[in-house]
Amino acid sequence: MVRERTALRVLLVEDNPHWRAQLRRWAVAAGHAVAHEACTADEANAWLAAHADGWDLALVDAFLASGNGYTVLKHCLKRHAHQRVVMLSNYARPEARQQALRLGADRFFDKDTELDACLAYCFTDGQACTAA
Repeated sequence: MVRERTALRVLLVEDNPHWRAQLRRWAVAAGHAVAHEACTADEANAWLAAHADGWDLALVDAFLASGNGYTVLKHCLKRHAHQRVVMLSNYARPEARQQALRLGADRFFDKDTELDACLAYCFTDGQACTAA
């Protein structure tokens, strides 16, 4: 039996305009909606505080122009069971991965070497981020 996929509401937390545009394109191409885009940790955290139920998937860059994605992860600790948080970074050292997972990220992906795996995890039928 094929499960019908529900469109995800995606929060993009990325300060690089190129990466943000790419993530937006990939989300929309997979049939999902971008709920909000934030460039700083403060902006993301303010939006999350006002829209606790307004997202299903948060894609969070580790290092932002102001603040960092780790503070966004902390803000997402009290989330609904269906909501997923994925951290992306070009700085994918083991310590960065471990810190992200400790702070509540469901997955951590290296932008340079694990992008296909990230897209599959986030936007492919049957994966963990498929909305309930």
